[in-house]
Amino acid sequence: MRVGLMQEGHCPPGVLPQQRYVEMIDEAVLADDLGWDFYGNGEQHFVKYAATVSSPQVNHSFIAARTNNIRLRPMSVNVLPYNHPVRIAEDLVALDILSGGRAEFGGARSNNPWTLDAFGIDPNDTQKYRNESLKIIAKALARD
Repeated sequence: MRVGLMQEGHCPPGVLPQQRYVEMIDEAVLADDLGWDFYGNGEQHFVKYAATVSSPQVNHSFIAARTNNIRLRPMSVNVLPYNHPVRIAEDLVALDILSGGRAEFGGARSNNPWTLDAFGIDPNDTQKYRNESLKIIAKALARD
């Protein structure tokens, strides 16, 4: 069995997003110290009750510099309709290099109505976008 910690950055009442970001980093470091297998942030946009993690790649790079063993597993990261698949592959490779081979890929369709509306994405198209992006990402990662 593998054990990990996944965070979307939700803020309890009275906690500022800036504080929650620091707590998420501290949680990842603690999970690494305790021997947990993986840590992940979910990509979020325009959520009022969360420390909106719009770029988990940035968080994971910072966590990689503060940890030694924990794998960095994005949770619903790289919400594919909003991110170019080649850029996703490049960011993942960079994270893998900087973390010493600890990066893992995660992708998802968005179900956040605020995000879909803000990016002008029809919810009925997210499956099509995801499938196309996954094919491109797989091809990109299979090449040098």
